[in-house]
Amino acid sequence: AKSQDAIQALSFVLVFTVTALTANTAYTIDLRAANASGDSSAATASATTSLASPTDVTASAVDGDGSQLSVSFVAPAGDVTGYQYSVDGGSTWTTAVQTSSPIRITGLAGGTTYSNLLKIRAAKGGVRGSPTAAFSGTTTSGAPTISSISNATDTAFDVAFTLSTDPVSATGLQYSLDGGTWVTAAGTTSPLTITGL
Repeated sequence: AKSQDAIQALSFVLVFTVTALTANTAYTIDLRAANASGDSSAATASATTSLASPTDVTASAVDGDGSQLSVSFVAPAGDVTGYQYSVDGGSTWTTAVQTSSPIRITGLAGGTTYSNLLKIRAAKGGVRGSPTAAFSGTTTSGAPTISSISNATDTAFDVAFTLSTDPVSATGLQYSLDGGTWVTAAGTTSPLTITGL
């Protein structure tokens, strides 16, 4: 039989949160118990806080490439080695080629609005930071298809074309005759008559 003065030791787990720490920072934690008789010896452990989210995030279309968006942001503090992006609200993540602002989100559909589906997060080795809030971006339209050039005179010709069937339709056309200078065309209806040659 147990003695009446026997003491039964109970073990339990106490979880508490230490706040007001700095993101992406290594800490050494010393922990000790205390009672009316005094303090115990300290147990020691180490931990690193996670990366903070990038801020001031802005997505912009990339001229001439409807498959990409350019995302600029302010990097979080600390030693960040790269960034990841998501185009499905955070379900899947892809590592960006660029390691500083702006990064490129690739593999997108032309003339498409990604409404509150885009997120980015910082990375450091195997550590992933907190993602940003969802944001939106619209890619440029896909390239039109030229089907023919006809009715050429000494000062003009007609260009027949088909616009890309993007979800976000093109609102204007531009043409270039020298591979670099772009002129805004009047309207978006085929055929386009180019004059002043």
